[in-house]
Formats: sequence, C-alpha cells, structure tokens
Amino acid sequence: MIKLLLVEDQKLLLDGLAISLSQEFSVCGKLTSAKDVMTFLKKPGNEVDILLADICTGEANSLDVIKPAKALMPKLKVILMTGIPEISFIKKAKEVGVDSFIYKNISFEEMSLVIKATNNNYHIFPDSKTTSSVQNIKDLDDRELEILRMYCGGMDKKEIAQKLAYSESTIKQCIRSMLDKTGFDTINHLAIFAVSNRYVVPEMK
Repeated sequence: MIKLLLVEDQKLLLDGLAISLSQEFSVCGKLTSAKDVMTFLKKPGNEVDILLADICTGEANSLDVIKPAKALMPKLKVILMTGIPEISFIKKAKEVGVDSFIYKNISFEEMSLVIKATNNNYHIFPDSKTTSSVQNIKDLDDRELEILRMYCGGMDKKEIAQKLAYSESTIKQCIRSMLDKTGFDTINHLAIFAVSNRYVVPEMK
C-alpha cells in the first residue's frame, strides 16, 4: 500500500484529507507545517512513498523542503497542492523537483488517480494538456468513453467486462484502441489526463 505523508496547515482539512485517503492508502503521518517534514522523515521507521503537501503552510513553504527531503529519501515522490491560482507556483515546483502538482478543487477520485500515477513515475501538472491530446479524446466513440469512465471510477478490466457483458479480451481491445487514438502509453495515464482536465466524469462502482 502506498505510504503518504500529509502536510496541510488547516487542521480540519488535514483530518478530512487523511480520513478520505486512508480508504485507499496508508497515511503514515499528518503535519500542519512544512518545517516539520525533515524531522518526521529522519525518524527511524518513518517510511514514506509520497509527500502530499500544501505549498503554503503558515510560516513555512513546502517548496523549501523538497530538495533536502529527496536528498534524504531519493525514492520519495512529491505532490504539491494549492488553492491559489498562482501560475508561478508550477514553474517553481518543477525547478525544485516536484513530481506532480494539483489544485485543491479536484475530487477525491482525481486525487487518488494522481497519487497512483505519481507513484508509478508519471508527472502530472495542470499545464500538461495539449491540443492534440484533447482532440484525440474527443475522437473516442461512445463505447470507449463508457469504458474510460468506468476505469476512471476504479473498476478494473474484469469488472468492466462483467458490467457491460463483454469478454475481457474485448475490453482489452477497446483499451488498445483508445491508446492508439490518444497517443497515451497506458490507460492509467489516459485516465489521469481525462479526469484532471474534466473530459470524463468517473463512473463509480
């Protein structure tokens, strides 16, 4: 299970985030300030796969701890989040080695997808969409879009096949077709792009 360290200076939001994410992930720590990140990571036994942190945490800025955190824990992935539409944050985040960047207005399903994709070495940023990718998603037919919505909602190939009364090989063939049309290398990467940019609404189990 992916181990998360959460950093959010608003205690109510931090607790709510921890409760929601603990349904799918292991929340191994909750901090209200980025200044405490290094102390947490240095404690024996505190293993973390992903640091999910608000950029601005009171007197401390999470951007300042990314490089030392990754130097201490080279396999650590970092996802920064903010509710402030400040475009310079994205540029600064990339410069210090942040792996992914999200805005706080995304849904739990979207955040879950971003966490999983980042853990699999993808980099998700709000400015990453391209005109060609958008157009290619619009080229998907109704059946492909239905399958994509189900996948974005957390269903695997077998579950989708059962719900649609198709064979699993048919679902795999449809997924290959979607990837050929859109140019993405995996269905997970396509799902992240589609949900993050509001091109599909996930169909939950």
